[in-house]
Amino acid sequence: MGILMERHDLDSDKAFEVLRRASQNSNRKLRDIAQELVDNRTLHT
Repeated sequence: MGILMERHDLDSDKAFEVLRRASQNSNRKLRDIAQELVDNRTLHT
């Protein structure tokens, strides 16, 4: 969430919503989406 908050000037609730939505849209676990963001510094949805 911190990466999203810093890069996109989001608060923690909005950053979590981005992760949650990416998880639902890709039918993957939220923790996997978050790990991808940490590893690649980008979200692939």
